[in-house]
Amino acid sequence: DRRAAAIAAALWSPRDARWRDRWVDDDDTSYPEADAGDAEEATETTTREGGGRCAAPGGGEEEGARGGWYASDFCMLWAGGADAFDDAAQLAIVRALETSGLDGPGGVAASLVASGQQWDAPNAWPVVQFFVVRGLERLRAPRAKTLAARLASKWLASNYEAWRATGHMFEKYHAHRPGGGGGGGEYPLETGFGWTNGVVLDFLTRPPAIPQGDDDDELQARRDGRPEGSSSAGGDLDDSLGT
Repeated sequence: DRRAAAIAAALWSPRDARWRDRWVDDDDTSYPEADAGDAEEATETTTREGGGRCAAPGGGEEEGARGGWYASDFCMLWAGGADAFDDAAQLAIVRALETSGLDGPGGVAASLVASGQQWDAPNAWPVVQFFVVRGLERLRAPRAKTLAARLASKWLASNYEAWRATGHMFEKYHAHRPGGGGGGGEYPLETGFGWTNGVVLDFLTRPPAIPQGDDDDELQARRDGRPEGSSSAGGDLDDSLGT
């Protein structure tokens, strides 16, 4: 698939086990040429190099790659970008997300940069949670599936806390304050909200499966989006969304 190969060649970082955005000038014509073997090469390089410094597919240093951590680094999981990776490479992606600092108590933050803009910290966006959770589900490792279930459960709990306190679903939430709304950008926090409701309904009706034998008590207690000690968060949210 030429599109997958081109994305791997341009964005995949074996060193960091994520897809890093690339700074491109308007006049830049240096996009790497990709063929069908480049995606396979990216996988092989990840496994061969382990955690060390390595070249991007097609050769050369990872020039132009944006620094810092962003939730978008992991959205290619949802599109199947790592489906063909071997187990070691897939696990490296999971570990990268776990240690990135993006995973907050209220959701996966858009970035670690507190710029005051809405697609930066501390905002956690519904669509980002969807891409990350459903992307992790595609990986084979039980650790990835456990993380997916934990992220979905945590997101539902935060949405429920906000709705219980305010009667509203928000456009975006605060990654470090469960139940808190997001902010920043060029307009006030909006309520509603289409994709918030859609992601909640998706997680409620298709909750990520907890791997057999997982003994995470907190995850088991919240696996349907319920805060610990609650028995009806899922049902209450269904009611608030008109289901």
